[in-house]
Amino acid sequence: MWISPLNCENFDSWEILKVNELFVLQKSVAQVGLFWKTLQNVFDTKQPPFRIVFKSSQNQLGQVIAVGNTKEEIDKDWKYIMDNFMPAVEKYDDFYDKESFILYKLGFLLSTVNEHEILDSKFRNASNVFKTLFNVPDSEELLNFYSCSYDNQFFNQGWMYISRNFVCFYSFILGNETKITIPLKDVELISKIASRSGVFNNCISIATKDKQEYVFSNLFHREQTYQLLDELTQRTMDRLLKVTSKVDQVPGLSYSDSLSNTDSISDKNSKPIDVKDIQAQRQNAEFQQLFNLPEQEDLKCVSFAVLSISTNASIKSSGQFFLSKTFLCFYSSNNPQLYLVLPYFVIKRVEKANTTNNNIISLIITTYHKIKLTFELFCMRQQVNFICSTLRDQLKGSVSKMAISKSFISNLSSEELLIHSTITKKCLGEKFGYIKSKRTNEKAKTKYWLQYFSEYGRNLTILRTPTFTKLVRIGLPNVLRGEIWEICSGSIYLRFLNQGYYQKILEKYAGHVSLSTEEIEKDLNRSLPEYKAYQTEEGINSLRRVLYAYSFHNPELGYCQAMNIVASVLLIFMTEEQVFWMLTVLCDRLLPGYYSVNMVGVIIDNQVFESLVLKYMPSISEHFKKYDIQLSIVCLPWFLSLFINSFPITLAFRVLDCFFLQGPSILFQLGLGILKANAKKLLNAKDDGEVMNIFKDYFATSEEQVMTTNMRNNIILMKFNALLIDSLRDFKGVTYELISKMRKSHQYRVVHSIQNYKKRSDIRDLKNTHLFNNEDLSKLYDQFYTSKFYGREESTQTDDNEKMDLNTFQVFISQIATWGHNKKELKNESSSTTSTLGCDALVGFTFLNRLFEFFDKNHHGYLEFQDIVDGIGEIKFGGLMSHIDMLFHVHDTGHKGYLSREDIILVGESLLFLCRKMEGDQHLSAVSDLMKEAFELAEELKKEKK
Repeated sequence: MWISPLNCENFDSWEILKVNELFVLQKSVAQVGLFWKTLQNVFDTKQPPFRIVFKSSQNQLGQVIAVGNTKEEIDKDWKYIMDNFMPAVEKYDDFYDKESFILYKLGFLLSTVNEHEILDSKFRNASNVFKTLFNVPDSEELLNFYSCSYDNQFFNQGWMYISRNFVCFYSFILGNETKITIPLKDVELISKIASRSGVFNNCISIATKDKQEYVFSNLFHREQTYQLLDELTQRTMDRLLKVTSKVDQVPGLSYSDSLSNTDSISDKNSKPIDVKDIQAQRQNAEFQQLFNLPEQEDLKCVSFAVLSISTNASIKSSGQFFLSKTFLCFYSSNNPQLYLVLPYFVIKRVEKANTTNNNIISLIITTYHKIKLTFELFCMRQQVNFICSTLRDQLKGSVSKMAISKSFISNLSSEELLIHSTITKKCLGEKFGYIKSKRTNEKAKTKYWLQYFSEYGRNLTILRTPTFTKLVRIGLPNVLRGEIWEICSGSIYLRFLNQGYYQKILEKYAGHVSLSTEEIEKDLNRSLPEYKAYQTEEGINSLRRVLYAYSFHNPELGYCQAMNIVASVLLIFMTEEQVFWMLTVLCDRLLPGYYSVNMVGVIIDNQVFESLVLKYMPSISEHFKKYDIQLSIVCLPWFLSLFINSFPITLAFRVLDCFFLQGPSILFQLGLGILKANAKKLLNAKDDGEVMNIFKDYFATSEEQVMTTNMRNNIILMKFNALLIDSLRDFKGVTYELISKMRKSHQYRVVHSIQNYKKRSDIRDLKNTHLFNNEDLSKLYDQFYTSKFYGREESTQTDDNEKMDLNTFQVFISQIATWGHNKKELKNESSSTTSTLGCDALVGFTFLNRLFEFFDKNHHGYLEFQDIVDGIGEIKFGGLMSHIDMLFHVHDTGHKGYLSREDIILVGESLLFLCRKMEGDQHLSAVSDLMKEAFELAEELKKEKK
């Protein structure tokens, strides 16, 4: 790479490779001084190992004009000089003329070198250092590196290197070398903390499952570092969960399909990580979560704004104005709180009003339902122009959607109710009747909603105000419940953007059978059997179609018990297609991992709930711990079925009203409220049975009237209403943001506990453990799955978690035996100066291939953990004759029953490969003697046969 001319300070540490009258090509000689190494480490002065020096008159030792990290890189620059500089300077006799010409040409070259190329050069250098310093798999690529200090009582300034699977640190201070490698799969918690003095917030703490804590300080880019580590660790945990999910067949994959031919299974963790764009990715994720939007929505711009509405002059609130790919959004946390998600395809008109201030733009937007929204945007003139052009471009791109939005909107319940005063019988509730509550006035609630729609818009154009929240919490009218649910959850946007997809899934997989469909059939008649629709074929078939479709849509998750309960309730108020997209939102965003094979999501939330109980009601937490009462056993059904199986069904509908309005936080608030309401009884309970009976009685009486205190006044309320009021008031600090943060802090521990449980189970199920003790089996098991975990990028096998292919077996052997380190030798074969190294590498691969076949007794083409235990056990605990037998069968090509001359040569080559790292040459003579005796014996046997 070309650089601005830099005066040389010495030639002592450089070896001359090429030289002519004007230039010198040099290679650095390694510096071994402690002070020199310390300077290189702290200040990142590790100079590139190659350079070109111009014999300039401006410095006695010349000037460096090019540097390179590899011989190939510097040779490219040297060739450019030879081809372009040297022929041109031959016409000049005077040295100063030659120098002037070269400096002119060099200046032109430097003008083409941009900042990105310089940064790329630094990154390549850091990548080489990373690969050299740390023993990580060959497939590991450096993602980024940061200057920091490792806090262990001493000054350890150095560098943090982050790859997809590891975070590493290196420091060299006056002879004290510090080298740390932390596998991300072992991480339990990553947190941002203050420095020891408490003055600076520039530290990151990493805690691992072996109870080690690593604190890195002096991080000038702490937020970027944390975000990268957080994203990588999250991906790693997702991959670990897949590895620990022991399934013989993907649950939702049709028996007639092969995994390799299935396009619907996508792994977001396989997507490359763009380090430079990680901040934007997180902003997009936060934006999508705030407004419950599809994950494809990218944020275009944000601005401060004030919103007012034409139908209510009292509504005026400041907040944030967002433009994305498909939506215009607004959110205000001020009084009044406003929340708006407006798809571009329901915007009928946009007007720009004149203002006296150049930094204020007033946009008047007329919606599909003829309500005018005025946004006063406060921003710089340049941003004003950008917002206007972005909005114009996105509106143009939504013209095609505008054409189909009319028919979509006309089929919504709110539209039919306002225009025709009747509802088309689409859901089961309209066909078979709703489950009615004694204490609800459907007509009154419907009337309130119709008034709200006329004032603040409806369905896709609705503006959510505090009144909207109140109306949802007092209970939705049955005729509007399904529509409000999908508006609050955001599933309505998925349904609009993917029209026809549900029907295509049903048609494509008609008649297909999978593990999931078999499980669904078992649960169909157990799904809300008291509701009359599910006592008919029509109702059962409707539920079957929805569950089938979702299992084929998301085959890796497929179907899990409790999904049928939730879906059966949703179908009372929603069409099949609406329920399908609602299940998608539930499983992907609202309740991630709840309905997976290992139900990791609900396990995590149970631990989050226990932490909240400890925080808000420590006396109950201590009491349960004292009597070994398992709160998780009691609460797991609450979360898994969203209280549907706990409260009377009409009250469960109201829980769902609040759940889709504010997300999973309401489940925790209600859970805490239930514990508080029964605190006195719970503190007298001595076992799990008593606790379960307390809750059973509470749920059974939740429709009864009770005296409660509200605003210092005693009033009579339904017990459920009192619970809802108290829960929202007393535990208002339990927000979605808090739940997300606590989920993350517990997730890694839960994943590791699932991993440990699976390990104990798999080891217990081994048919033969040979003479291995539990500790040895545990280490062997860890290495087996670690090799599979890191070998996935290079592996040719499918995602079968229990099977090891040849490539992964080679990685496995390299980790448990010193002679197994073979890949780097083969990789470096082309650059080796001797043919022995390349020969060893090839022999090694041949031997490992044969050893793999020997371990594979059943000729499956893959190895399971039992095969590894059998094979390693035979090597470790077998006697001399066993080892000879193994050596014979490994080299008996074609399974002839004897070793040919070529086979004997292979035996010798294999033994030399196995002993190649031994000191001395005794093994050479031993192998030579063995070969000699083998050939002599073969000749004698040959004569005897004749």
